Amino acid sequence: TRAVPLINGVITLVVALQIGVIGGALLAGQLGEVLPLWMTLSVPAIVVTAALFVVWFKVPDPGARGGGTLDTPGTVVLTLALLAITGGLSLVRLDGITGWVVGMVAVGLALIALFVRIEKRAEHPLIDMSTLRLPTLWPVILTAGLFGVSVLGAQAPLSTFERTDPAEVGYGLGLGSAQASYIIGAYVLSLLLGAATFARASARTSPRL
Repeated sequence: TRAVPLINGVITLVVALQIGVIGGALLAGQLGEVLPLWMTLSVPAIVVTAALFVVWFKVPDPGARGGGTLDTPGTVVLTLALLAITGGLSLVRLDGITGWVVGMVAVGLALIALFVRIEKRAEHPLIDMSTLRLPTLWPVILTAGLFGVSVLGAQAPLSTFERTDPAEVGYGLGLGSAQASYIIGAYVLSLLLGAATFARASARTSPRL
């Protein structure tokens, strides 16, 4: 019973987030039909900047701190590792798998190994490696990875495929900006319904199920 308010609160946050994404996708689609690209892309930048100032000046600081210190070495090494790996993979679309791609990914993996060593020695690690080794946590990590593929990784390829002209390159839907936004909106709506349903189902069953 104590978990019900928390679940309801999470559902509210998720629904609000997805409604914002749907509204943003539909609005961007309409703006893309009437405004130049640079002006359309400036809209989210303006909104995010406004949100920053709203949080800065309107959300009170309770003053409570959880203790600990920022793991600066771990943060820097992990950032460089991710930049090397993602930067190397981004080069694949230019010339395929080349020595630069392999080299950058190898550097990234080496930095990941260094990051693990740093975290094991840190008093306040950015990521607790001993926790990650727990078998009970592996399903959570797998679920988070699959969730990231769907939520963070799918929208860019989806929108690219929608806008690509099949007569020119042999694939794609060749849709306009507004038409593509409708599909993105429907895609995010399915995420909203799934998130709300999943929260309710989790409250009635075990998390592992």
